[in-house]
Amino acid sequence: MKFLFKTACLFFIFSLIITIDTCGQKPPIKFGKIDINDLKKTVYEIDSSAPAIVLCNYGFFYNKEFRLTRILRIKILKKEGLSYGNHVFNIQEKTNIRGKTFNLENGEIVETKLKNESIFKEKVIAGYRRTRVAMPNVKVGSVIDIEFISEGFPLEWTFQDRIPVLHSELLLPDSPYVTFRKNYFGFIPFKINTGIRWVTENVPSFDTEPYMNSYKNYISRIEFDVLRINHPYFQKDYAADWNDVSAYLWDLSYFGDILRSNFSSKGIAKDLNLDEKTVEEKIRIVFEKVKEIKWNGYESLYPENYSVAKAYGEKYGNSADINFALIQLLNACDIEAYPIVMSTRDNGMLSIIKPSINKLNYVIAYVKSDNKNYLLDASEELLPFQLLPMRTLNWQGQAILNKREIESVLVETNKKDKEVVFYNLDLDASDYSLYGTISSKKYDYAAYNYRKNIENFNSVDEYIEKLADKHYGLRIRNSVVNNIDSIYLPVTESLEVQIENQVTVIDDEIYITPILYERIEENPFNTSERKYPIDFGYCNEKSITIMIKLPDNCQVIELPQSINLVMPEDKAYFSYQIKQLGQILQLNCKYGRNKPLFIPDEYPILQQFYSKVIEKMSEPLIIKQN
Repeated sequence: MKFLFKTACLFFIFSLIITIDTCGQKPPIKFGKIDINDLKKTVYEIDSSAPAIVLCNYGFFYNKEFRLTRILRIKILKKEGLSYGNHVFNIQEKTNIRGKTFNLENGEIVETKLKNESIFKEKVIAGYRRTRVAMPNVKVGSVIDIEFISEGFPLEWTFQDRIPVLHSELLLPDSPYVTFRKNYFGFIPFKINTGIRWVTENVPSFDTEPYMNSYKNYISRIEFDVLRINHPYFQKDYAADWNDVSAYLWDLSYFGDILRSNFSSKGIAKDLNLDEKTVEEKIRIVFEKVKEIKWNGYESLYPENYSVAKAYGEKYGNSADINFALIQLLNACDIEAYPIVMSTRDNGMLSIIKPSINKLNYVIAYVKSDNKNYLLDASEELLPFQLLPMRTLNWQGQAILNKREIESVLVETNKKDKEVVFYNLDLDASDYSLYGTISSKKYDYAAYNYRKNIENFNSVDEYIEKLADKHYGLRIRNSVVNNIDSIYLPVTESLEVQIENQVTVIDDEIYITPILYERIEENPFNTSERKYPIDFGYCNEKSITIMIKLPDNCQVIELPQSINLVMPEDKAYFSYQIKQLGQILQLNCKYGRNKPLFIPDEYPILQQFYSKVIEKMSEPLIIKQN
C-alpha cells in the first residue's frame, strides 16, 4: 500500500506540472517521414569523408505526461558507416522503441520496420537498461529512423558524435516540483540556448586522439540529475551529494540487501581453510575461488538476480554478480570489504563535485586492512588479484561503507606493463645473417596482454608461427613458452632464431640497426597540438639487452652515441648505451613512463621525447671486414 500511495502521489504531482510554452516551435522532423532528398544525397558539405551523418537528433519532454520523446535519424554514406545501423543506448526501463530503415529502390522509397526480436535489453542501473538495437536492411545510402518514448528525464543529451551532426535539439522545461541539475560539457556553441531549449547545427565529428580516455568526457553534451522532488504530498532527495547516492543504493533490494546478506558465502568460506594465512594469501584464495563464476561479458552496477546464489550455481554471471560474490565472500572470511561504485572508461569519468546516480555503471571490491588497501575485480580470468582491468582505471570511484558513509577512492594501479628482453646473436660474415636466441620475460600487464593475445590463436605454436610472419626476416627454429597458465608468474619466452635481411652492405661497410624488433618505429603523437589529456591507463617499463658477436675479421667503424633522456619530474625516461667488448657489441636500452596521465600542456615535450627515442633507435652501427 505504501508503494501504491507513493506512485499515486508521483502521478498526481506530474499531472499538475504545466506544459511550457514552446513559442509555437515545430519539431524539425517527424518519425517515419523521410525527405527523398536525404536518400538521394551521398555527400554532405559538413564533412565529405564521413562514413555516416546524424541528420537530426531531436528530443521533447512533455511535462503533463512526464514523458520524453526522442527521434534519431542517421544517413549511411559509406561502407565504413554500416556499423551505425547497430546502436547501444542506456535508456529507461519503460521505453517504447520504434524503428524504420529507408532505402531508395528504382526511384521509390522502401521502408523496413524494426522488429522486437532485434531489440536486446540488459539491466545496468536501477530503472535503466543497456539496449542494443540492430536496424534491418541497412546498406550504403540508407536512412534510419529510431524513436524512443520513455517516462521521466533523460540521462543526458549529446550534441556531438564521432560522425557529424546536422541538427541536435532538446526541449526540456523547468518544473516547479522537480529540481534537477544540468551539467554542461564540451566546446561546441549553441545556436539557441534559452535554458529550456538547446539547439546546435552543423557540428563536426569528434576527432579522437591516440591514448585518449573516453571521448564521452569531451563531446558537447548535457547531463541531468534529479536532485529532489518537493511537493506537499511527497518529498524525496536523490543525488544532492554522494551520501544521498549511497543511501539510495543501500535501500535497493538488489544492491544493499545483497551487501547485508552473505548466507551463501558462509558455507564456502568454511571450506577454504584460511587459518594461519596472511591477509594477502586469504585475498588471493578468495579471489580465485570467486573466479569460478565465469564472466558473461556484460558490465553492470547490479547483479542480474537479487542474490549471487544463482551465479554461484550456474558458474556464470555479469561483472556485478562476480564482484558482489567477491565482496560477500571476503566479508565471510573476516576480511573488511566494500563495494566501489564507479563509471568505466568507455562511460566517461565521474565528477566529485556533481554526484550522479545515472553515471554509475560498474562495481568493484575495496578491501581495507591495517597495512594496505586493495582494489579488486574478479571478472577477468587472466588477471591476478593485484591487477585491475583497463576499463576500471578511470580516475576515481565511491566506496560505500554504509548507508550514510562514502569514501572517494582513486581507482588506479601501481603495477606496470613491464618487460625484459635479451638478444644473444652471432653475425655470419658469409651471408650477413644473425643467429642465436631471443628471450623475454613479461610481468604484470605485459604478461596479461600476452596471455590475452594468445587467446586469439588455436595454440601457442600457431602464435609463434604468426610471430615469425609479423617480423621481417625472422625465422624461428625452436621456441619455448612458460607460465602461460600461471597468472601469478611472469611469462617467459625463449626463441632460437635466424634473422635475415636485417644487415645492409654498402661497398665494404656493413650497417646493422641493433634494436632489431624492439624499435618504436612511429610516433603516436604526430599532430602539431593536442586538445585532450594523454591517458595510457598504467605505467610501463622495458629493458632491452642486445649482444652481437662479430666475426674475427670484422672491426667497428662507428657506434651510435650513448644518450640519456629524462622528461621533467622523471615522468618518462630513455637510456641507450652501447659499447664494444672485444668482438662483442653490447647494447643496453631502457625506457618507460612513470606517469600514466599527461595533460595537453605536456604534449610538446612528450612528442619531442618520442621523436628523439625513435631517431636514436633507428641509428645503425657500422662495421667493416678486414
